[in-house]
Amino acid sequence: MRKCSQTVRQDATSVEPNAPRAGEGTRTRILGAASRLMRERGAHGFSMDVLAKEAGVARATVYEHFRSKHALLDELASSTSRSLTLERNSKNSADPLAALRDMLGAVCRHWADCDEAVRELRTLVAVTGSSASADGIDPTYLRGLVEAIAASGQLRPRWSVDDAVDALAVLTSHPTYERIAAGELANAGAGRDAARQARRRHHLAGDHAGHDARGSSRGPPLSGE
Repeated sequence: MRKCSQTVRQDATSVEPNAPRAGEGTRTRILGAASRLMRERGAHGFSMDVLAKEAGVARATVYEHFRSKHALLDELASSTSRSLTLERNSKNSADPLAALRDMLGAVCRHWADCDEAVRELRTLVAVTGSSASADGIDPTYLRGLVEAIAASGQLRPRWSVDDAVDALAVLTSHPTYERIAAGELANAGAGRDAARQARRRHHLAGDHAGHDARGSSRGPPLSGE
C-alpha cells in the first residue's frame, strides 16, 4: 500500500512559481498551483489571475482547462480524494487474517502521513459541495478480504459479510483514526450495531451533502471567478 504521495502536491512543492518543469502537463501544473494557493490562502483567497501567475500560464489557458474556479476546485477535490485511497498490496494475500493485520497497520501510517491532505479535502468539499470522500481502503478490496476471511471459517459467528465490511470501513476511516489518535477509543469495543449506526450516519451525511450541492445554498460565491 502506498504512502500519501499526491501527484498534485508533489508538483506544487517541487516547482517554483513561474518556472514550469519540462514535460509537466499544463493541467497538472494548474492543479498544483491551486493546491499550493489553497494551503497558503484558502479557497477564497486567490483569483484566477493569481492562479495563472502562480502556474506560469496565461489566464486564458486556465479557462481552457477549467470553465470556472468552482470547476477547478471540484477537480482538485476529486484528485485529492483519489490520492487518499490506499492501493491493495499485501504480501500475505494467501492468509486473509495476516492481510487484514497488514492493512490495519498500513492505514494508520497512511492517515498519519496524509493529515494535511485530508484537511484540504474537507475544505474543498465544504466550498464546492463535492461528494469526494476520504476512504482509506478501496471498498471492493475490503469486501474481498472479508469474504476470504469468511470462506476460511474465521469470521465471527453471527457476523454477516456486510456487517464486517461496514465495521472495517468505519474502522479504517480518517475520523476513526482521529479519535484513536486523540485517545477517545482507548476502551472502545465497537460491535456490529455500532458499526451499522456509524455507517448509516456516514450515508445520511453524504445524502445531505448531495442535497446541499444540488440546492441553492451552495455557499458564498468563490472570489475571482
